[in-house]
Amino acid sequence: MSSEGTKKRPIRIKDELWNAASAKATKEGTNVSAKVRTFLTDWVESDEPPRPESLTDQQDTPKEA
Repeated sequence: MSSEGTKKRPIRIKDELWNAASAKATKEGTNVSAKVRTFLTDWVESDEPPRPESLTDQQDTPKEA
């Protein structure tokens, strides 16, 4: 995929998860960015209700003061 028409979007992901995802994507002949784009496209186009517990990593959620 060309980077034309896309922006870099900073997101926070734990190193362990990123490294595992990167290794798995490489084995599949792709990369994490392509996997994220596919996931987001499928998720947005899905008629299924969201599953909040699977979309939120409680450890990365800011704590309220």
